[in-house]
Amino acid sequence: MNATSADSLLQCLGPLRLAGPIFDKELRVASRRRRLYVLRFAYVVALVLVVLYLWSSLLRTSGGAGGALQASRLTEMGKGIVAMVVWFQFITGQILAAALLGDAINSEVRQRTLDVLMVTPVRSVQIVTGKLVSKLLQAGSLLAISLPILAVVRVFGGVPWDYLIAGLCVTASVGIFAGALSLTLSISNRQPYQAFLAVILWNIVVWGLLASLLTKLSQSGYLSGGVVRSVLQLTNPFILLGGLTQGMMSGFGGVGMLSWLWQCLVLLASATILLVWSSWRVRKITLRTRPLRVQETSEAIASGVGKPRRRGAIRPVVGSPVAWKERCTPLFKTYRSALPYVGLLLVILGISITLSIVSSESLGVFFFFFAGLVQLLFLVDVGVAAAGAVSREREARTWPILLATPLEGREIIWGKAIGAFRRNLPLLAPLPVLYLFTFIWGPAEGRSPWASAFAACVLLGTLAISTVFLLGAGLYFSVRLKTTTAAVVTTLIAYVGSKFVLYGFVSPVIALTAGLLHAIGVPEGGVMSAAIVATGGVSAVVYVGGGLLFLYLAARRVRRDIF
Repeated sequence: MNATSADSLLQCLGPLRLAGPIFDKELRVASRRRRLYVLRFAYVVALVLVVLYLWSSLLRTSGGAGGALQASRLTEMGKGIVAMVVWFQFITGQILAAALLGDAINSEVRQRTLDVLMVTPVRSVQIVTGKLVSKLLQAGSLLAISLPILAVVRVFGGVPWDYLIAGLCVTASVGIFAGALSLTLSISNRQPYQAFLAVILWNIVVWGLLASLLTKLSQSGYLSGGVVRSVLQLTNPFILLGGLTQGMMSGFGGVGMLSWLWQCLVLLASATILLVWSSWRVRKITLRTRPLRVQETSEAIASGVGKPRRRGAIRPVVGSPVAWKERCTPLFKTYRSALPYVGLLLVILGISITLSIVSSESLGVFFFFFAGLVQLLFLVDVGVAAAGAVSREREARTWPILLATPLEGREIIWGKAIGAFRRNLPLLAPLPVLYLFTFIWGPAEGRSPWASAFAACVLLGTLAISTVFLLGAGLYFSVRLKTTTAAVVTTLIAYVGSKFVLYGFVSPVIALTAGLLHAIGVPEGGVMSAAIVATGGVSAVVYVGGGLLFLYLAARRVRRDIF
């Protein structure tokens, strides 16, 4: 009797009681999915590649030095590898938390199981907390893989335990915040990748642009530099970890213990507020999505609410029917849904112009930054549209109907690619104007019209080959994978991973070639032009060839794994 009472008391006081049965259910489901094991394998491979690349670069800098000198450089190597692993954990922790929790609540709504959960004794707080803790435990298990590397590399010396503890605490707190933000956004977004991209946009705007604005204001004398530095270290995890890393590499203190402890408390408090708000919204969204009663439906029809609206004339099908159908789906369904994004871009443009005014720098630099941001949004949306072109049809149960038509696989894939490109033309249209402003108001010292034209060709070529690769990779993964979220995440990872691989393997070759050209007497300008042309040529072959290969493979697999 006493043992039973003690067990009941421990269960009531246990911290996992707040998570409820949802925590146990999510862990059981995750252990039976192949995605978790694929993520573990990909994380280990990426971590090994990062460590090997950093190790090889550090060995190259030492040159042909003797054994004593190389042994003395082990401390610097250990510092560099530990800093790289900590930053790798910091970035991948946020990405994993945002990706795993982007479908936390919306999956229950889409599968019609949220209503069933609400009529059980499980509370909304337990649903939200159980989802968060279970997904974060999966991300934490991945991050724990790199702990042995940190422990082994620290044997080289020079890395204090304070830096490791602070880095792990900041990584954990910012991962919890990113997961809570993604879970909150999953309530109002239909597709999981929308919540994932919103978290990335939060990092760019709040922790990137606002920090740049405050820094420029302090440098121009409008704000106190010490106050701005203290505020950013207490509220911005990127700047805090950068200060910790700089202090560790230089051997001096850098950021104190009180700063990163306060940073962790602020992030955890913000995550708690988001969880409380999510618990309240889960109940509200359940009431909002309840099925209509017959009396309500009849009253709506009688009042004219349920009557179909009169539309205009039917547009004729021109060209490829698949491309025509995709073109009928605009980038934004309504003008009202486009207003937040347009307003955000205008805010970013205003911040860029303000930075140029207060810092007395050239306006072309900030137009170039804004053009790069619009180009990034265009590429991301092209990849998202291509990755969801087939998987959305499969999720809506319309893919078998499309395959029952006389259209061949090549025609379907080509039509999807054209439709995904045309859908994002509103983002592509302002890019030439922005780049024109960049060259007009940019610094003109030592720059000829031919140099400006060459730079414009490089920018347009980079945009074109990236678009081809994202269209091909997105359609291929959309055909191969079952869900839109998996296809979108895999496409973006493939694009970013190809950038790192290409830079890691091609850059040493280009540097060696440039060194040989410089040794035989080629001028510095000719060496730089040759290096740029060689890098562009290799990138064009890799990305264009890879994109076309992906399109070919996608067309071949159209009629496989239909359901």
